Amino acid sequence: MVDRCICSDILFSDVKSIGEERGYTGIEEFQEAEICAVHCELCRPYLEKMLETGQTRFSPGEAG
Repeated sequence: MVDRCICSDILFSDVKSIGEERGYTGIEEFQEAEICAVHCELCRPYLEKMLETGQTRFSPGEAG
């Protein structure tokens, strides 16, 4: 199960909560705040899907 940004070691559920609190709508905002998707960006497709659907847990490859 894919449920986190590995580089930043943060759960997508936590990322979602932070985004909701701060009004973030795009991945770039999370990157600028250095919350996730800052280094390898392997989580980027999952974050995009999270922003579209609200889902925070994915099967490997589900978002790509």
